[in-house]
Amino acid sequence: MIDQETAAGHAETGPALLRVNEAAQYLGFSPSKVWQLIHDGALPAVKIGFSVRIKRTDLDAWIRDLPTMAPTDRRRRPAQPYRLKED
Repeated sequence: MIDQETAAGHAETGPALLRVNEAAQYLGFSPSKVWQLIHDGALPAVKIGFSVRIKRTDLDAWIRDLPTMAPTDRRRRPAQPYRLKED
């Protein structure tokens, strides 16, 4: 039987293994993007029977390891006028 403390911790973090749709929602991506990340080997997944699951800890590690933008100039460049080629 699960004690109250363990049950409360599980409710906070959710299940340890997520379906692709759940992982997509967790990341804010489409399910097809998650499938692409799995297929490309960028996001580890496990197969259980016919189901594919992603460990929540792997998702958190993947997010943590994403590169961040440099705090340099983030302003957009002004648009350059379009010039037609003259023959």
